[in-house]
Parts: sequence; structure tokens; C-alpha cells
Amino acid sequence: DTVARVRDPDAERNHEKQEEWQPRDLNDGSTFEIISEGNTTGVYLLESRGIRDLLTTIKPEGFDDLVNVISLYRPAPLEGRLWQKYVENVDRQGKVYMPHHSLLGPLEMTRGLLLYREQVREILSVSGGITGQDAVFVERALSARKTADLQSARLTFIRGAMENGIDEDDAQKIFDYLLHNIGFTYDKAYSCTQAYISYRSAFLKAHHPVEYFAALLDSSEDVRDRKNRYLEYLDRKGPQVFPPDVNFSGRGFIAENEAIRAPMSEGCDMTIEEIDTVLDERDGGPYKSLEGLLGRLSGKLAMETAINMAEGGLFDSLGGGRKEAKEEVIAFYDEHARAGEFFRAHGDTTKPQKGDDGQMSLFDD
Repeated sequence: DTVARVRDPDAERNHEKQEEWQPRDLNDGSTFEIISEGNTTGVYLLESRGIRDLLTTIKPEGFDDLVNVISLYRPAPLEGRLWQKYVENVDRQGKVYMPHHSLLGPLEMTRGLLLYREQVREILSVSGGITGQDAVFVERALSARKTADLQSARLTFIRGAMENGIDEDDAQKIFDYLLHNIGFTYDKAYSCTQAYISYRSAFLKAHHPVEYFAALLDSSEDVRDRKNRYLEYLDRKGPQVFPPDVNFSGRGFIAENEAIRAPMSEGCDMTIEEIDTVLDERDGGPYKSLEGLLGRLSGKLAMETAINMAEGGLFDSLGGGRKEAKEEVIAFYDEHARAGEFFRAHGDTTKPQKGDDGQMSLFDD
């Protein structure tokens, strides 16, 4: 999924704010607090119930742990229940089974588990002294598991391991270990990339929740279930989401002090042109009364749209109830209709759009 982008409306004039949104390191305490608690609604790749359960079980304390969790939450490692071994191995204080002590270095960061292709290549180099094309051949043979190639790869590895001072029995055990576990492995570089985006998402949620969720909601405008899930979360956890208002809302969700303001389109059905008409007129100053608003928008806003705005609560801050506001709108349009004035909606009925791809990116580098 494409992640929403937090945009500072004054980004060019407020470089310091942009800098605040960049994590200075990969070990921020507040960030890992929400990750280890499974409080990851809205965090890239960490939203599903399954991975949240895994996060609360493993409780990652650093970036390497997060990379490992993401790697463990793939079909093959899940099927092999490697996450359980990962949790158990933290309390074994180095007493984790390995076929040979030469694997200690390559497997140290994953608590004795073989999770990455990079570890396979390191073992081939450290234990078997195999590099270059020979290493490529052995790795491919281990993955493909073709009998003829495996026999040749086994001989290549054992010969290299024995030249490295490892006896034949131990070399056989190492090769068998690689053969049995290579199916669980994945490219660490890709897992690191995913983990970095997850970390930055969690960092923004931990330190800038208002701006983060405003952008996230805005990017989810066309995905109703996801948007509703985020709104339900915010209703329970905060920050508060203010209702749409003719004087404060815009096209999308925006940060407003320590809360989020819903867009005009959340209150009623409006076209882009109608929203822009209201916003353009508001640039000349806030609307101080419903009568003043109707006068300023005279000839620019269809009666049906104005009624929908009244019923949707967009005029609440101007005083009076919604029923009274609707009645005032109808009376205003009736009066001007009798005077021979006509109010028509603009021709464009296009709904508000997010961009060419329907989404926004979370990060500006």
C-alpha cells in the first residue's frame, strides 16, 4: 500500500518543522514504546492483528528487532513457527543450538535463526570459504533442491569447509542446516527498507499524531472502510476530530491546533468547484453570520448545496440550530427567486480528488 504523506502547508517557510519530522536515529524510545505495545493502527505494515500480536510478544527494542519481526511475519517463517523460537532464544543466554561455532557471527543478530539470504552467503564465505560464482551456485542449488546440483554443491561446500579447518562431519551438519532452513530466508535489504518506512510512520504517530492522522485520513478519503477504522481509533484514543465547519474546514482533513478538522465534504455532498467557491470567498475574511455568508455567496452557490451544508452542520458555528439554518437558507433563496434572481450550481460535478493516483506519500525527503 502507498502511505499517506504528511505535508506541512508552510513547508518551504518552515524548514525547522520539517526537520522535526525526521527521526534523528533509529532507536527513539517513544517510537518503540508504541510499537512494542502493538499500538500501531495507521503504521505502515504493522496494522494487522497478527503482526500486532507478534509485536506485543517479541516487544522489539531496536531497529534490528523490528527488521526481524517483519521478516518473521511472512508465510514460510510463520508456518515454521520461527517467531516462537525467536522469543524462546532470548532467554537461553547463548545456549542456542548451532551445528558449528562458525555460525555464531552470522546468526547473532537473529537469535540463532536463519532468516536472511545475506546470512546464507555469509555462512558460505565464513564456514565454507566459498565466494563469487561458486557461492551463487551453492545458494541456488540449496534453494532449488535438485538432486544432481545438490550433490555437487555439497561437495563444493565440504571441500571448502575442510580447507577452513572444519572437519567433514561438522561440514555436513552445516550444509544440512542450510538446506533445511533456506526456505525460511528472505532478502534482508528489502526487510530493512520496509522496517524503515514502518519506523518513520511510527515515529510520526508518536511525536506528531495530529499532522500524521490528518494526512492519513486524507489519503484514505476514497477508501471508506479504512477511513472509518481510523476515525473509530481516534474517537477512542485521540487526537480529537472536529466536525466540518464553513469557517475552518478545507478540501481535506487538516491539523487544527491539537486536533484534526474534517473537510467540508464530510458534512455534505459538495463538488470541488463549490468547495473552492466557499474557500475563495472566505479568503476575504471569515463568515460572521449565515445571512452574511448567503449574501457573499449570492449567485455562486446552489440552494440545494446550501441546504445540505445547513443539514450537515457546516453552519453550526454561525449560531442557531440546523433546522433554523435550513429555514433561513430556504427563505433567502425564495426571496431572491421572487426577485427574478437565479442560483445555479456550477457545471463541474467532480468530487474532491487526492491526486493522479488517489493517494499521497507520507515523507518528503
